[in-house]
Amino acid sequence: MAPAPAWWRPLTVVDAKAAEFARETGFREAAAAFQSIGGRRAGAVLQRLAVITFKPEAVVGRRIPTALEFMRRHGFRPVAFRRVRLHRYRARELWRYQWNVATLDRLSVADLLMPACDSLWVAFWDETTPLTMPGTVRFRSLKGPAYPSVRREGQLRYELGGTNRMMTFIHAADEPIDIVRESGVLFDSEDYPALAGELIAAEDADATGELHACLSRLHDSVPSLELDIDAAMSRVDTVLADHLGQGPSPDLSAARHELTRARDGETLDWAGFVRHLESADVQLPLWDRIQIGAQHIRHDEENAVCTIDDDGRTGWLSGRGTVLPMEAPRSAQVRQRDDAPTEVTDVTVVDVAGGRLWPRMTLRLADGRLTPAGRTGDPRTTATGPRRVVDGSGLFLCPGLHDSHVHHRDDDSALYLANGVTRVRNMWGSEQHLVLAAGKDATGFGPRMLTTSPVIDGPAETQASTWPGVVQCRSYGEGIKAATELADEGYRMLKVYGNVTRETLAGVGEVARERGLQVVGHCPGALTFEEAAGLGMSCIEHLENVETGHLLPEYARALRSLGRRYRQLGPGHAAVEALRIRTTGIDWQAIERMADELAASGTAVCPTLSLYRMMFQEPEAALRDPALDYIAPERVRQWHPRQDFRLRDLAPVWPEVVALSRRRLENCLEIVAILHAHGVRIIAGTDAPNPYLVPGFSLHHELSLLVQAGLSPLDALRCATTVPAGHFRGAAGADWHTDDDYLLLDGNPLESLRTLRRPEGLVFRGVHRSRRDLTALLDAQRRVPLEARGEG
Repeated sequence: MAPAPAWWRPLTVVDAKAAEFARETGFREAAAAFQSIGGRRAGAVLQRLAVITFKPEAVVGRRIPTALEFMRRHGFRPVAFRRVRLHRYRARELWRYQWNVATLDRLSVADLLMPACDSLWVAFWDETTPLTMPGTVRFRSLKGPAYPSVRREGQLRYELGGTNRMMTFIHAADEPIDIVRESGVLFDSEDYPALAGELIAAEDADATGELHACLSRLHDSVPSLELDIDAAMSRVDTVLADHLGQGPSPDLSAARHELTRARDGETLDWAGFVRHLESADVQLPLWDRIQIGAQHIRHDEENAVCTIDDDGRTGWLSGRGTVLPMEAPRSAQVRQRDDAPTEVTDVTVVDVAGGRLWPRMTLRLADGRLTPAGRTGDPRTTATGPRRVVDGSGLFLCPGLHDSHVHHRDDDSALYLANGVTRVRNMWGSEQHLVLAAGKDATGFGPRMLTTSPVIDGPAETQASTWPGVVQCRSYGEGIKAATELADEGYRMLKVYGNVTRETLAGVGEVARERGLQVVGHCPGALTFEEAAGLGMSCIEHLENVETGHLLPEYARALRSLGRRYRQLGPGHAAVEALRIRTTGIDWQAIERMADELAASGTAVCPTLSLYRMMFQEPEAALRDPALDYIAPERVRQWHPRQDFRLRDLAPVWPEVVALSRRRLENCLEIVAILHAHGVRIIAGTDAPNPYLVPGFSLHHELSLLVQAGLSPLDALRCATTVPAGHFRGAAGADWHTDDDYLLLDGNPLESLRTLRRPEGLVFRGVHRSRRDLTALLDAQRRVPLEARGEG
């Protein structure tokens, strides 16, 4: 009979990790301590934890307070901590399965960095309810990569800064099993029982106060330093110049030559650099040596592979892991405010799909069920026991709104909810967005999310490169490879961009059909909307390039001629001329034919009319929008055409761009009217937070423009509720519907959509929030307005 699996086996989805750890004495001793203290509860507790070791650079650089605030903001509560010294052998054991690829130079620099001062080990309790993935895995998606160039806003390492992959400020356990192993590496065996006891009992613990006191003592014992590689290089230059001023030295000249080559992008020969300094008897400050080495050495041996290269995140996100229940689960699954009511009574329900009203209904928040209000005391419709009630008489209950084209930022969440936007489609995905979209970060107070993949694009024709971080493809095969890898990572919606070729789109579309995914994004510039739809695009974003293939012949010839004169005209004047041609030369009969083909293929269009209305206007006019009070002034300043890198070339001709954009918006309104009349699904989205598109507020601009295009208020409301719910359900799952979240309105939205702009209340995730609560959300977001709304 085969032996029973070890109790800790559910703590990892990586077979190689389980096999290697089981051979380690330290792991076995630490695991025994956890089992002895926690019994069957140990595994579930470890799945609740995330553990960070704040390395010496985080201590001297004073980055730990920023990290602790980040963890609090994302629902992690500190429950235990220890000061620990990462001496040479402890560091090598900690990274045993990764440092087998490290160069000797990297190991040498690590021997300076890791024991430079005490590190701080902190365990956090993941407050997510219910838990759907281990806390270590959820934090893995939040922390950001070691490589600075691919970090993204919203990740912890992005907030902490840093310019190289060695001085990353934090090390974190990747899976629950790593918590056990790292305990065995970092602490002595006599410490295991006490530490295990703290963690097993951590469910109701909060070590915030004691942790900050410990951090204060640590800071008192370790001087702070400004970690600036340029300043460090300058100081070393000065030291070398001073010594060389006292007389020639071949070793110091060679050391200075090595630094010069490093500045020019060459790899620093660390061993040789150190040898030259030692021969000349020059001792540089410790942290200057650390920074220079970490920044300029070669870190890994070529073609080397880590012993264990799988952190387990993909396995957990794809459902291969098992989340263990706590032995005594809490009864409450949804945290509600104490004054949260259980029913909204006597309210008129807006049936958006059916286009009708259902008066005198009751909504039970506990189960989301709508029932007739009935007569007083009717046992079929009256809950037993104490009830907390919202009187809905005179109010209308409408589904929460979808903004189906946003670029999500955590600090915009309150703006969406205060404006009644309870669902968003994030249009540039990352690991963090996958977690949010899976509903596995329930502590985050923000709209429900559907996310695309990172952008798949081709090489740019008119600029050196496309957006940083795109997945660049040049062929059918590369399209298949990129789409397959993104699908394996868990993305259900693949986003393509304007430089994608026909062949690449065909490859992406083939994978999407095989895997049941949706392809969305910009219509590639070389294709018509009909061609993109024929290659599998499910939703085309914006009306960018809609004129391609739909211009009158003489204007199509003029546009091709313009491409040959691009350099002669310069980017600004060429853009104006192209906009003039596209605005003036539309073949409206071709647009009608396009609409028929899109309707037949089932391809939706998300026109983002508000993007053309808000982004392309005079800054002085844009700054008069009171919604900008909720955006930080520095963000608003970056939206000026002279500051936005996409628009700088247009700044000299901006008045012409604005005038032509108004005319183009009129064309777009007409195109939307044609699409809608021919049965094409129109989906409301804004592209917030692009310039002057304030999250939440901008969706109301979009709905107003849809009505201006000729849609009825009911049809426009469907574009922000039932249409996206139905169209994206295949990519989001069967639970992506409209009957979970509701707005309470003081007027009938089927008569006027203006009532949506100021909800009387919001029912979101089973909790009612009043108008006062929503106003408080906005007040908390209000920023210091720009001085007199000038350009600053």
